[in-house]
Amino acid sequence: TSYVFNSKFSLKSITSFTEWQKHSAGSFIPTFSYEYNRFSFDQDNINSKEDNFNFRLGLSYFYNFIFKEKFYIAPNFTPSLGIRFSKDNTIENHVKSVEKETYFTRFLEGGIKMGYNSNNILFGASFNFNVNWYNSDSKTRTENDKIYGLLYFGYLFDAPKFIAKPIEKAEEKIKM
Repeated sequence: TSYVFNSKFSLKSITSFTEWQKHSAGSFIPTFSYEYNRFSFDQDNINSKEDNFNFRLGLSYFYNFIFKEKFYIAPNFTPSLGIRFSKDNTIENHVKSVEKETYFTRFLEGGIKMGYNSNNILFGASFNFNVNWYNSDSKTRTENDKIYGLLYFGYLFDAPKFIAKPIEKAEEKIKM
């Protein structure tokens, strides 16, 4: 969940490619992120299920540099802080144990996208990183780092009328 402060900046142009940013613009974007993860382990008389609920607040900044009307470079950076509620249910040799922990989490995320947009074609590449960590105790730090890239190509076409008409009517009613 996030809020884009600058109405001249299109976050959708670099996340879902459903809009086309035609002029350079950037925006400060505060975010609230929440997620649920479950890790399961079942082997040699040990059955374990760990549930994690993560909540965090981030301060993002995104910018779209537009040049030659159709090309863009879009860097972004998001530091964030949060809390993780963890519950581990383990059964080992028919003995059940439950551990509950709460952790203070830190995240750094960012990346850069480069691409091309036209009325019918879009393509590009992105490079992203995600670093997050928390202290399990006074001597142990758990860290998860990800670096990944993406190449993409798309062809844009108009939606069929049986899809477009109901959407247009709904947009008229709610004044989108």
